[in-house]
Amino acid sequence: MATRFILIMLAFMVLGMQIKPYKTYTTSNFNLRYEKTIPIKEIEEIGKICESKYNHYRNNLGTSLGSKSEIFILNTVGRFRAESQSRVFDDGDYRAGKFYLLYSGDPTHKENLPFVISRMIVKALLEKNPTCPEWLAEAYSLYAENDLLRYGKPARVNIASLNDLTEDYNRATSKKDIKELYAKLAFTIKFLVNRYGENKVEMMLKKFKSSSTLEEVFEASFNENFTEIERAWAKALQFSVKE
Repeated sequence: MATRFILIMLAFMVLGMQIKPYKTYTTSNFNLRYEKTIPIKEIEEIGKICESKYNHYRNNLGTSLGSKSEIFILNTVGRFRAESQSRVFDDGDYRAGKFYLLYSGDPTHKENLPFVISRMIVKALLEKNPTCPEWLAEAYSLYAENDLLRYGKPARVNIASLNDLTEDYNRATSKKDIKELYAKLAFTIKFLVNRYGENKVEMMLKKFKSSSTLEEVFEASFNENFTEIERAWAKALQFSVKE
């Protein structure tokens, strides 16, 4: 009987270790769940970056996350992919209300970390506004990452309007289609920022709180007819593909 009891207790201990593989570090707005092998000094630095970027974009985009958010910090690409189920990123993503971030001691990775965190936080903030198209939220998050060339140039002109990006965003599953989608998203946000300026683009994103359609928001923000905006974008996209 005593042996059986000991075995049961050992089983519960093992199960508990499996269920709780993370330590926790808390900041004002985030609970950082990190793997035990990651040094606490690194976690503290990540926490500072998260708070800094969150405060910056919360002010710029005029929205907040609300309650504390969880950030899972993984120390291998395999663990990151398994936990995040990200379809494109291997360093950080925001999905289903949670942040997932890869930790690496590599100097280049550490240098890029603030930009990866910026991308994740922007995506999370814009997803709080359900009227903002997902593709547009994702596109501006790429701009926040400051590496639009990462996704290459668009290779195909297979869409006729900006609203077609919604369908492409929802349909893309193969690596080839996803790469093409993100190249188009990077191109589109670069086009908008170059044509209207970063401040106007950020003001445009704020307007989704009071307007429900892309056409309404673009026309109110950029003082141009939506058809003209779309025509200029399509022309620039065609030219980019031909280059």
